[in-house]
Amino acid sequence: MENDLQAREDSFQKIASLALGGYQLIEALLKTYLRNYFEIVKHRVGADLHFGFSGHDYDNAALGTLLKVFAKTCPDTSLVEDLQAEVQHRNQVAHQAFLVLYRRQPCSSEELIALAEELSIRAERITSLLRRLDKRHRSLVAPYAQDQ
Repeated sequence: MENDLQAREDSFQKIASLALGGYQLIEALLKTYLRNYFEIVKHRVGADLHFGFSGHDYDNAALGTLLKVFAKTCPDTSLVEDLQAEVQHRNQVAHQAFLVLYRRQPCSSEELIALAEELSIRAERITSLLRRLDKRHRSLVAPYAQDQ
């Protein structure tokens, strides 16, 4: 029984790490998108107007702030809405993972199974969002990419 619970805790820890890592990848890709977006705008505006915005202004920004700026730069409102909806889940996942992994909230084997299933659903959603965000980023930079 103890080994079964330990195995489930180990599995939960791996799934939680993957899900939380996925959220970090979303943040990193949003930062990359914004850096490239502002560089493209600066290039297109040229010397006609001063444009002092930089994607590097958001290098230390939280996910919520990144999404606010991204929403103003991305024409795909569905992607923006889906990313914004995921923020609430990210906070819940992080909180729940902390409580379980650091023994602040004891869980039965059944509870760990349910939590792991929820994390698996989140991981699938994160993967889908990463694909869509990457596709949006690629379409942004494609016209400006150098032939290699």
